[in-house]
Amino acid sequence: MLLYMEAASDHGFVSNSNIGLFKPFQFRDVVGVDLESIADIADVEIRLQGHTSLSGRHTQPVGAQSWIYRDVHNRIVKFHWCLPQNSEIAIHRRVMEMGIPYVPRLLNSVVVKHPLDEMQGELLQIDDAGTSISDAILRLRIASHTVIDLFAGYSHAILAASSGRGGGVTVLHRDISIGNLLVRESQPFVIDWGLGLCTHESNRVASTTPRVGTAPFMGVRVLNSQPKRSCVDDLESLFLAISQCMWRKHGTAGKSYSSLWENCYLADVLSERKAWLFYEQAYLEYMGLDNAPQELVTLLKGMYGLLFSTPGENIYSIDSKPEDPRLQRFKAADWVAVFDGAKGMVVTDDNYPCLDRLRAF
Repeated sequence: MLLYMEAASDHGFVSNSNIGLFKPFQFRDVVGVDLESIADIADVEIRLQGHTSLSGRHTQPVGAQSWIYRDVHNRIVKFHWCLPQNSEIAIHRRVMEMGIPYVPRLLNSVVVKHPLDEMQGELLQIDDAGTSISDAILRLRIASHTVIDLFAGYSHAILAASSGRGGGVTVLHRDISIGNLLVRESQPFVIDWGLGLCTHESNRVASTTPRVGTAPFMGVRVLNSQPKRSCVDDLESLFLAISQCMWRKHGTAGKSYSSLWENCYLADVLSERKAWLFYEQAYLEYMGLDNAPQELVTLLKGMYGLLFSTPGENIYSIDSKPEDPRLQRFKAADWVAVFDGAKGMVVTDDNYPCLDRLRAF
């Protein structure tokens, strides 16, 4: 039988007396609380097949503090343990209440309290948001105009969350990565708001000290643990996400830099990142996109320019200053212009619903 161990040192770890021999179970059997009010979750039967049934950072539940499962309707079912002030349920509800676009619906949720510990378990059931953007680009081979429109949508979610229009609240995602950017029927979705940060600070900025996120997609200021974070860090992570997708899909050179996407040693990631992004030509030479669609190269160049070509600045000064110098010139309209520039390179007459919506924002 699978059980959640409730020892204070084992928050939510799933254990099995026969490790590796996973048996079917239901959430109501495992969580040990009354889930009658959310029967859709309680009755879900989970069949774990070794390493293949779970996704996210942990590919099996044994010893994992959090895990994600896709139910029979392809809805995302996630369980994790956290401190109450870091509630993913609360942050997901907040962005939905703010009307942030491209956030999948939170269908059901439950909090599991531990009587002897401050940690709480959270069970979330989220609407089907499709497949990852990397899978869509690499396996489904979506058209370049769709890639442009999808990333306009992801940008819209980041900009809207950080705009302060939701009652003066700024929300930073803080874990933008290829695993958290999904697409379903050409509709983009941003998931996994568990590391999101709500603040009432102005100018799309938040004060925070932890270095959180997924190492290959952390911005340089995050990697360097700068205490001031902003939406620009999330947009930089978005740029790194599309860069990885384009490198894997079209890249022909610079494979020696593959550790940029594989290395978890933050000091090494930071030093290689600076060498890679010091100037545009170094970035493009590494990417090796000679055979890539020119509209996508134009998009990458435009995003690079907004992030790393601020007059009088480079990646080293951006990384070291207490305040992000990019914020002084930041305009959401500049990001719209970058997507419009890429769209202008497309020779076919296509629809761009996400870009149109971003432009209206």
